[in-house]
Amino acid sequence: MTNAAKLRATSKKPGAMKIVGAYDALITRLIDPAGFDGIWATASPLPPR
Repeated sequence: MTNAAKLRATSKKPGAMKIVGAYDALITRLIDPAGFDGIWATASPLPPR
């Protein structure tokens, strides 16, 4: 199943999607095993405050 298909299937489920933000690739890799429905990634070089 492609990532796009997974996103479509998740968006059709009732309730809110759990999506977390990541500001670089390392944080994305650390977040991935946590079980969120999605990860929003930004190219911003600055960490969140």
